[in-house]
Amino acid sequence: VVSSSASAPSIHDMSGLQQTTGQEKSEADSTLQPKPSSTVSPQLWIISAFVCTMVAVISYNAGLKSIPVVGQQLPRLLSDANLANYNGIVKPEMLLAVMGEVYDVSSGKDHYQKGSAYNVFVGRDASSMFATGKFHDLTPTAHRIDQLTDKQLLSVEHWRAFYRDRYPFIGNVYQADGSGYYDAHGQPTAYLLTLRQRIASAQKADIDSDHTTEDQRRCNTKWSQSAGGIVWCDEGLVPRMGDVSGDAPKQCRCYFKAYAKANSHALKVLEGCDPDSSKCKTKPKK
Repeated sequence: VVSSSASAPSIHDMSGLQQTTGQEKSEADSTLQPKPSSTVSPQLWIISAFVCTMVAVISYNAGLKSIPVVGQQLPRLLSDANLANYNGIVKPEMLLAVMGEVYDVSSGKDHYQKGSAYNVFVGRDASSMFATGKFHDLTPTAHRIDQLTDKQLLSVEHWRAFYRDRYPFIGNVYQADGSGYYDAHGQPTAYLLTLRQRIASAQKADIDSDHTTEDQRRCNTKWSQSAGGIVWCDEGLVPRMGDVSGDAPKQCRCYFKAYAKANSHALKVLEGCDPDSSKCKTKPKK
């Protein structure tokens, strides 16, 4: 536990300039003019694909909060074999990785120590298991998520956002066989860049289609007249009042942060809430 958690990619429309011949030219002359070829060169296709990929990646990263690096005493780049030692036994720290990003979950040892429910994640990158929930189906390729559906990818992004918000970020992990998200120099692999593009596209499609039910999008609330209450959304989403369609009654609903910012004219931040927080307190009625 994205977003993504995670922002939707920007789409830029590029319009070409078209020149037309003057009407004074005769039809006969026009027929003699060479017609442009409709065949696009392979080089142009490659350049176009590269540009589209980079736009999606840049847009995806732009929506993420900067990750504070702490735990400087620990290695910033680990191999999968080195990461396995940080299991709370061989080494006292308990580290886990999501999509190649390593986090120190030692402060939550009650949940991650040996015998606990989430101990299976410690000392490894088991990204796919965050989406599948198959904690006992540990395989050498558990770190790979390209086989997941778009909905499952968003679930992994959700958990990545969860750890980014709650635990110290340490660095990155690379797989010795080269199948991971980062290489031995700590640079993102083509595999990771492709997945980032998929996640960004899935986030945009999720917003555009609005396929989630009203109950799934509605804010969670707990309230009493004397004590006030709490309003919250899933990680990566923020509570807002209103609806961009203008047809629905004003009520608290959950949206991706980037979408909420882009439609701030219609989606209002709740009184007393942090615009970037997925949870906030409401004041009691006097």
